[in-house]
Amino acid sequence: MSARERLAADRGEAHLIWAAYVLYGDPRRIFFGAAEAPADRMLYGEESAETATAGASPALTRSAAPIVHRAAAPTWLVGVGLAALVLAAIPAGLWLNRTLYPTGTPHPFEYKGVAPIAVTSEYVEGLELYRLGDYDGAWAIFMRQAATRPADPVLAGLVRAARNRSLAGAEEQRTARIDVLLADLAELMKAPPVPPSDLDDWSSPVLTAVLDALEAAPENTAGGMDIAVMEYLEEALLAHPRLSVLERRHLDRLLNEIRLNKLGLSDPAEAERTARLKLVRLWFFPSLTVEGGKSVLSLSAVWENSETLFILRQELSSDPRETAAGMMAQLSPKLREALPIRGLLLEQTPDGWWCNVGGDHGVTPETRFRPVGAAGVTLSVRAVEPRRALLDAGGASLLVGARIQQID
Repeated sequence: MSARERLAADRGEAHLIWAAYVLYGDPRRIFFGAAEAPADRMLYGEESAETATAGASPALTRSAAPIVHRAAAPTWLVGVGLAALVLAAIPAGLWLNRTLYPTGTPHPFEYKGVAPIAVTSEYVEGLELYRLGDYDGAWAIFMRQAATRPADPVLAGLVRAARNRSLAGAEEQRTARIDVLLADLAELMKAPPVPPSDLDDWSSPVLTAVLDALEAAPENTAGGMDIAVMEYLEEALLAHPRLSVLERRHLDRLLNEIRLNKLGLSDPAEAERTARLKLVRLWFFPSLTVEGGKSVLSLSAVWENSETLFILRQELSSDPRETAAGMMAQLSPKLREALPIRGLLLEQTPDGWWCNVGGDHGVTPETRFRPVGAAGVTLSVRAVEPRRALLDAGGASLLVGARIQQID
């Protein structure tokens, strides 16, 4: 094995090339960027008017200095110089790389207003593998890093993100859940039958949502904070009782499955448009920006008709779990204000009133309703099923078909 091969195996070919460019610039511009001057080009003096008029060869005034012609360097000499440059850059590049990112020695990446994130060369390699889609390789690296820094919350988020994406295709429980979701979404696309809450303009639909990709400037992606924040944010949205979140990494599969195998529509463009209109009610668009000298995570909630319902902002914390939790604390009251759960009373039983909204719509045992126009009546939840709930009217006189709305 040659010296260059050993060095490349030790630190990687990309590091050597990068170091050469950093230290010496682009070799093509150094050696080949400037064209050679013509032999009759003026170096000193000026052209006389007489020769310019006559169209003769340029006559030079020799009062300034004699013209000196230098022979161009031979091609082989240029090649030797380029080879020497590359060979000299190899040890220099290794020294610079090990100085910037010593193995096992953390180097800080900083966000505005957030404690620095300590990284090593292997940590950076894991981030690159993750962004290139090699989740197995990234997972292995992040696990090794986490063994030495078990209390690092950003690194914990990177481990979870890489692990979830590495196992997404093989995890039986996740696959089964996605298959159930596929079947459920396909049923929602069929007519008839349709869920009772979709038969009127008042009742709330199942709030299907999509979390879009994070929009962030390059300076806000260093250190992997963007990956960790998005991982915890998606987990929090998946656990929210009001939302049925389509995970972005499965969205294309969901839409294609419905389009090709369930709907039976011949026009794929029309099928995708219909699927988006009927299935996705709410789009979340996250972004990571700098406001007032601090890094801020923003989350825009856009309804199906492109109406922006609200925008949440949360200052970035050194612990991405705290950032996601702070965002969720704002989300619940905003959803209740912009999209309160609405339904209809279906029938009265000795145990109470059944309504046409349930757990799939976000109803929980703590949810309370009020009939429209009955300010003094409060309906509490006694039992919850996926598509309906049993309400306690407290002896109030109500009618079948009465409209109800969530109050908290």
